[in-house]
Amino acid sequence: MTLATFLSRRLPALLLVIVAAFTQSSFAAGASFTPGARMLDTGGEVIQAHGGGILYHEGNYYWYGENKDGPTLPAGGCGARVDALGVNAYKSRDLITWENLGTVLPAVTNDPTHDLHPSKIIERPKVLFNAATKSFVMWLHVDTADYKFARVAVAESAKPEGPFRYLGSFRPDSHESRDMTVFQDDDGSAWLIFSAENNSTLRIAPLSPDFRTLAGPSTRHFPGRFMEAPSIFKRAGKYYLIASGCTCWAPNAARSAVADSLTGPWTELGNPCFGPDAHVTFRGQGSFVFQIPGKKDAYLFMIDRWDTKDLGDSRYVWLPIEFRRDGSPRIEWRDRWDLSEFDQPRPAEPLLTPNTGIVETDTVTVSFSATAPGEVIRYTIDGTTPAPSSPIARGDAVIPSGREIRAVAFSGTRSSAEAVATYFKRIPAPPRPDVFLDTIDHVSGTTGFGSIQKGKNLDGDPLRLDGVEYPEGIAAHTNSTLTYALLPAWRRFVAIVGIDDNVGSRGSIQCEVRIDGKLHARTPILRGSETRLWNLDVAIPAGAKELSLVATDAGDGYGHDHTNWVQAGFIR
Repeated sequence: MTLATFLSRRLPALLLVIVAAFTQSSFAAGASFTPGARMLDTGGEVIQAHGGGILYHEGNYYWYGENKDGPTLPAGGCGARVDALGVNAYKSRDLITWENLGTVLPAVTNDPTHDLHPSKIIERPKVLFNAATKSFVMWLHVDTADYKFARVAVAESAKPEGPFRYLGSFRPDSHESRDMTVFQDDDGSAWLIFSAENNSTLRIAPLSPDFRTLAGPSTRHFPGRFMEAPSIFKRAGKYYLIASGCTCWAPNAARSAVADSLTGPWTELGNPCFGPDAHVTFRGQGSFVFQIPGKKDAYLFMIDRWDTKDLGDSRYVWLPIEFRRDGSPRIEWRDRWDLSEFDQPRPAEPLLTPNTGIVETDTVTVSFSATAPGEVIRYTIDGTTPAPSSPIARGDAVIPSGREIRAVAFSGTRSSAEAVATYFKRIPAPPRPDVFLDTIDHVSGTTGFGSIQKGKNLDGDPLRLDGVEYPEGIAAHTNSTLTYALLPAWRRFVAIVGIDDNVGSRGSIQCEVRIDGKLHARTPILRGSETRLWNLDVAIPAGAKELSLVATDAGDGYGHDHTNWVQAGFIR
């Protein structure tokens, strides 16, 4: 750690210590969460509990996580790592002020072959309380620096404060295990959820009565989906999953799913995040969902915002989970919030009719659901979230095709989640660009599988959409993001985007054009079996700096999502 890093982390802490001495007793009543801000413990130190989770026991919250308070080192694979330092624990009465309990599972420095040696990987620790054995059982991912060891490990303690005794590691049900979590059900049973088969699937297995090993075989879920960072929670008798895609340390769109049983079948629900940077999980990756005891429908989504230049300074983003009319989770960005949000339920989001579709007309007539007494629905069509000053929905609204309508119900100072509908209008094939994408380099690019291709598809063949071959274009696999620096002379972006003909009737994608992070165009879901391509012609605002092309898997699986951006580029 450099001196500059030390000072940047520690100097603000001195002020916190002074303030905490006067305010700690009343912190719970007036304190709030500031997602993405540096979190400090009661001693003024940066909290080191990355990839972790929270356990509630006898009136206290215990937060366990990875200690990354060391130099960030270059590494193969994803390019950054910190020597394994162990698992830290913190204790709180209010989820706001955290006392540092120290390293409760330390690294083993004197044995290079040990799972916990500093040369190894220690990730995603989670702790369960076993009421029958009165013990606290920690599960975590241990690995070698090249991520080929791929095991779960188990440790145990008689106290939540530790220390934890290391029991060993294994491959669950003989499968690789990398990112993982554990979940304890209402009946006290516990389950392991882990990424397997080179992260291409998730597997779920019951734990033994003592929580030290598996009680039976695992079941296989989401084949070909490539998920990491799984979190499981239960609400109203249903099980919910939130996970991420596989893009190393780079953020990507969260995924969610629901099932009546942990062993499935699971139904995907799409990205639960809304607001700025929702398409990259608010620039982070999920770690854990914690159900706050004593409050109705109070679920906390814990996110790590990884900093690959200084992993020890990776920030935490904690946000409340809300639930839509259909029970699906919704996680909306907040600059600041507090636990009182759970005390007064928000109004239900409005229902919009029709709810999204492809249209041929220049306008669409939209009707709104009835509201409860005292509620008012307000809406926008410019992509912004409705505010108390936005137009009131009185009867039907006639909006231009190709626009996105957002509606919110207001009741006093409370507002509902957004209802969003998009009406996609077909446009003619755009003109050929003056500058083709495949003649310039992107400033950054990620692809879910393989490598980004210029002038050919992912199989190395000519780019084809709906029977037509295109000599110019870019190919990538979902989930992908390609970002280009904009020149002042460029006035429009044009493209035909779709699923490459090589995959036949398979595959499904949804694509976006973002300019300086703001959504400017979105396609409907394109499927190999029906609508295969979409025309785009997007005006570029004066002074814009960068344009991003985003392709997602449309929430129903990763396989065969070969995305072609053909005849794509910029018009002067």
